[in-house]
Amino acid sequence: PLDEMEEGNSGKVARVTLPRETKERLLSLGILAGEDIEVRRKQKQGCISVIAVGSEIALGRDIAKKIFIARDSSRE
Repeated sequence: PLDEMEEGNSGKVARVTLPRETKERLLSLGILAGEDIEVRRKQKQGCISVIAVGSEIALGRDIAKKIFIARDSSRE
């Protein structure tokens, strides 16, 4: 899951297991299967900032737990 990745690590979104409304919102932000995503920083209060399609997006940890990533081992 995205919430388990370290800052600076990246990969491709493999799948998203969230309710339809939330998934549609993520799609509108560019977070969809096959897209690159990078963990920019993890906040102590639970927010995770990611880079997706060139934009920085803040996600709650509860949402990040349901976004599964195929890690890009060439960048780690």
